[in-house]
Amino acid sequence: MNLNNAGFTNRDVKEIRFYCTENLNKEKIYWHFKTSNNDIIQVSLNGNQEYLRADSLQNGYTELSPPYQINGVYKKRVYKSMVENTDVIGSDPKGGFILTPFGIRKYELFWTIKGSSEAYPKYECASKHDYLGGYTNSELSPIMVKTHHTIWFRGDPPEKEVVQNRLLGRIVK
Repeated sequence: MNLNNAGFTNRDVKEIRFYCTENLNKEKIYWHFKTSNNDIIQVSLNGNQEYLRADSLQNGYTELSPPYQINGVYKKRVYKSMVENTDVIGSDPKGGFILTPFGIRKYELFWTIKGSSEAYPKYECASKHDYLGGYTNSELSPIMVKTHHTIWFRGDPPEKEVVQNRLLGRIVK
């Protein structure tokens, strides 16, 4: 869902937080960060990846610790120093954060929630899972990856009237 569809505007969003976990062949990894980068905030509002630039991810990037439940169980896969190598930038006007908005080929790190192919979906949490000629070994198949992606936004608390209007389904500008 794009935040604009829920009545949120640019003034409502100060930062976006990304968190994902992945399990494949007994390997457990995670990627957890937040950003105040306006390019990424714009994608959260309207889903248009054309706002993204080569330096969007690194500008405003803040590495976050793992949640308590996975600490020591999942391995951190992305470090802030790696993010300056971002060289995959989404460009789909409707791609949002689903169609690989960013990635780093050098380290094979990508954020993909489903990918662009209905026939061959792929899920990547700081990893790379490609189909070879449309097929892969069943144990390594991108559809055998267990991922969980979550995205939150943070902003200033809205005024009481704005909250009431949202609850009642009225748009306030």
